[in-house]
Amino acid sequence: MKSSKQPLKKIGHQINRRPCDVKSRVRILKRTGGFNLSRKKFTLEEDLTILDSLVMPRVARGEQISEISLQKREVQHGSPWPAEDKAKELNREVWVVLRRWEIYLQPWLLQHYTGTLNLRVERMLANYINDNFDTFDKINWPEVAVRREFAGQTLNSLRTMYFKNLRVSTRKKFQLENDEVTAQDIMNYCELVYGKSRARLGGKTMERQRKVIAFFEKKVDGLGVLNFP
Repeated sequence: MKSSKQPLKKIGHQINRRPCDVKSRVRILKRTGGFNLSRKKFTLEEDLTILDSLVMPRVARGEQISEISLQKREVQHGSPWPAEDKAKELNREVWVVLRRWEIYLQPWLLQHYTGTLNLRVERMLANYINDNFDTFDKINWPEVAVRREFAGQTLNSLRTMYFKNLRVSTRKKFQLENDEVTAQDIMNYCELVYGKSRARLGGKTMERQRKVIAFFEKKVDGLGVLNFP
């Protein structure tokens, strides 16, 4: 019997997409019937639901913010995956919920407690990678993430910042092909674009950060957790 992955692989090859991307889109189509497929922004209520349902139970067990992963590998074998259930409730793909925590909510909270909220680290990140790694595939992200200058960031937020933001912006700025971009190019881009300043965020984003942080702190106080964070 042919593997169920074969049709996905074939379709992916035809439209130049990875099988996992095709599989994800099929799930979305089944769930939505093909409507409202555009990316929708997370509401404050969704952010607070993620914190209240998925994060606070972990905090209550004594876990630090930096230790909390919502990935399935963190769940004991045979146990339900809370993130998957919550994603269905929110009518979201589970990877979108995971990304919201790992790339936005978790770094906001970490940066708040380390006093680095919205501090620009792009230049430091680009310089460190250019100085210490020969090629992109040799970047040791766990090593990068524990550096003091990146306090308040996570492995995933740094990796996303570097590849999804800086490399893409560098390619566009210098009109390069994707495989032509080097760590030196990214460093040059950061020197050109960023100063040693805090990020210039819109008022709505900063207000969202404030509300998320206030909610989290109130919940922590209610739990009576000692020595936190």
